[in-house]
Amino acid sequence: MTQSRVASFLLAVSPLAFAFACGTSGLDGSGNAASLAGASGITSATTGGEASGGGSATGGDPGPDGAGGGGSAAGSGGSGGRESSAGSGGTGGGTGGADGTVDSEGCPLTLEGFASVSGDGQDGTHGGRGGATVTVTTQADLEHYAGAPEPYVIRVQGKITISPKGKEISVASNKTIVGAGATAEISQGGFFLGGGVHNVILRNLTIGDTFVEGDWEGKTQDFDGIQMDTAHHVWIDHCHLHHIGDGMIDSRKDTSYLTVSWSILSDHNKAFGIGWTENLTAQMTIHHNWFRDLNQRNPSTDNVLRAHLYNNWLQRIGSYGNYARNRTNMVLENSVFDTVKSPHYYDEGTLVAAGNIYRSTTGTKESTGITYSFFDPSEFYEYSLDPADEVEALLTRCAGPRSELGL
Repeated sequence: MTQSRVASFLLAVSPLAFAFACGTSGLDGSGNAASLAGASGITSATTGGEASGGGSATGGDPGPDGAGGGGSAAGSGGSGGRESSAGSGGTGGGTGGADGTVDSEGCPLTLEGFASVSGDGQDGTHGGRGGATVTVTTQADLEHYAGAPEPYVIRVQGKITISPKGKEISVASNKTIVGAGATAEISQGGFFLGGGVHNVILRNLTIGDTFVEGDWEGKTQDFDGIQMDTAHHVWIDHCHLHHIGDGMIDSRKDTSYLTVSWSILSDHNKAFGIGWTENLTAQMTIHHNWFRDLNQRNPSTDNVLRAHLYNNWLQRIGSYGNYARNRTNMVLENSVFDTVKSPHYYDEGTLVAAGNIYRSTTGTKESTGITYSFFDPSEFYEYSLDPADEVEALLTRCAGPRSELGL
């Protein structure tokens, strides 16, 4: 544990910190929605609503040896450091979590990366801060509040099974959707963020069980876990996505100012697809995630202006790891590649790879060097870079939903 993290841990577990924080994070963690600044208190959800998500159409990604990946069915289509207060854009108190920087196990809770940076008329990402806090236990209530025009902090309590199977719940701007403890689950469905949707936080949720037997490649349906089409300022944190029908996370059509952190993606073919655009405008940060028992798109990052990946753990990956596709500019730092075919490679852009650990890997490890070339992430936001040899233990302890978040 670094010296700065120890200091943060002591601060978080002090009585004064608890008085202000009132909550923490768990595996795939999200925050304590009830303690958010400006929230008007927890209310019981009683009204229903109707919303639907969009789909995607894409073929499989080519591997470095030219082999094709699986296809899918057509469908519709500021920086705060971990131990510091919010900086540019900032996170405020509306992230669905405690105001502290770590939970009682010393697991970090703060937003880092491009979702914390101001842009496109949005000052960082704070979700439903300032709106009412509601608790939902049914699909109807989840759809109603997620699609409402007003800001909400939406606490998901227990397991919600979505019908029909594969439906993606539409999420409007200014929402925090956070699991209440480590048992909150969205089963047989997912979420959809459409064009212009912004300032959304998805935390502390298990999302899965849309897999269709016999359709490993995802060609007969388009059941995504989280799909974003031209959205911006989105934070996905402390979630566990597994056994999805098509893509676990699809970031499409210039979705930008995205941070995906402290999450687990497991047991699937297509993990995390980014692109579906000829433009070169998107900016995103992917850090402290555990990709395990997967095949392709870990992630496949197509035409992203700035992609910053750090402290991720890729384990037992069958097709390829981090792919900087077409004109993407990627910085890849202090990650672990364990039993991975082709850990990383690039096409026409840049791929800086520094400080990584490779264990039982085969295939391609391409890069343009270890020196920042196209961009230096620290010029856009502060971030805490853990030593690569601490990543596996850290993610084993801290990735995924957390029992203290959202309570």
